[in-house]
Parts: sequence; C-alpha cells; structure tokens
Amino acid sequence: MTVDWKRMGVTKRTWGLLVILVLVVIGYYFLGVTNSPPMAPVVVGKPANKAGEQAASAKLKAAGLLPAAPVAANRDPFEVPPVYRQVDKESMTETVGTKPEVAAEINTKPATMPLLQGTVLGRSSSVAILTLGAESRAVRVGQAIGDYTLVAVEADSAVVEGPGGAITLWMRRQE
Repeated sequence: MTVDWKRMGVTKRTWGLLVILVLVVIGYYFLGVTNSPPMAPVVVGKPANKAGEQAASAKLKAAGLLPAAPVAANRDPFEVPPVYRQVDKESMTETVGTKPEVAAEINTKPATMPLLQGTVLGRSSSVAILTLGAESRAVRVGQAIGDYTLVAVEADSAVVEGPGGAITLWMRRQE
C-alpha cells in the first residue's frame, strides 16, 4: 500500500506523521522493557565468621557481584517484639467491675433560649417582644425575662445577657 503524500493536505500529513511518531516511540519503549538485561544473581546467606565473610566478599568482588543484605526468613511483620510480650501485672488497669460512681448527674435538658418576635424603636426607649417557653411579653432595656436580661435593641435584633454570656437574637424573616 502506498500513500501519495503530495495529494494529502497539510493537516492530514501532520496527523499522519504524528501517528507514525507515536507508534515508533511506543515500539522503542516496549523494546527497551522486554530486552532489559537480566537481574544479577543474588547471594543469600551469611558466613559463619569474619574470615569466611571476607573470603566470600572477595570472591563476589572478583566475579563482579555484590553481596545481598541478610534476609530474615519468614518474618511476620505483625508479630509483637519479644520485649513487649512480657506482661507486667502491676501496671495493669483496674478490672471492669470497680468503676467509681458518678459524682453528679449530667443535665441533658437543653437550656431554653428566648425568641425575638419583634422590636419597637422609639426616641426615648426601645422594646423587644420576647418569647421564653409559654411566656411572651414586651421587655424594655434592663428588664429580665427568665434568666435573661435585655441589654440592647436594634431594628431587627436584640442582645440579651444570660447564663451563657451575651447573645444576639435575630428576628425570623417572613416568607
């Protein structure tokens, strides 16, 4: 099969050459992977003494080989080292049945927060309409409702001081 490159446009020629180039690069890659040199033989084991070790390393150097690192046979990576296997009975914790009693009962009831229903701003005083539980009333600055004291009133918010510190209450938006 022959290809007439003169009759092809510039774009088709460019794409054709790009495809050929990609195929050549892939071919060289796989040729390099499959024709890689074989691995050098690895010597596993440890000589019994220093003289034997020196003789073995001299033989390996003469042959152009390097000795392999010593290999631990069938080592379990999850095995506890012998140092930590010893059980120290004195340092063990108390048994389960000797748990101390709880000193005070934990209050799981959430604190009730006042809800801001509305605000009335005047020249001399401002009023916030607050609801706390079933009680809903107009509160002036300095007055209290439940555990909370009204500190400031704005057009769409009010600041109350209570057990948790100062809290800013915002009016809900009407949809």
